Amino acid sequence: MTLPSPSAPTHLLRYHLAAVNALHLSEDNERLCSGDASGTVIVTSTRSLRPLARWKAHEEGLLGVEEWEDMVETTNYTSGNSHRSLRRKSETQR
Repeated sequence: MTLPSPSAPTHLLRYHLAAVNALHLSEDNERLCSGDASGTVIVTSTRSLRPLARWKAHEEGLLGVEEWEDMVETTNYTSGNSHRSLRRKSETQR
């Protein structure tokens, strides 16, 4: 028995230069927050599929990214320590 082939993606996160390892969809489904192995965070509009904001949150890769209230929070783990970074959404807009 052969398995069906995987379906083609409908959208690629093209603006990351390293592997994406953290994703978060906003509660209103308007924004996708993604973080990559180089520590970069990109907030993408789910309507236009264009980036709304991009910044370097950490020097190393991210373990998590989350949007809550008016903030975007990122987390990474280095040498036994957990580091968090917060940024106001108003500061991340282009």
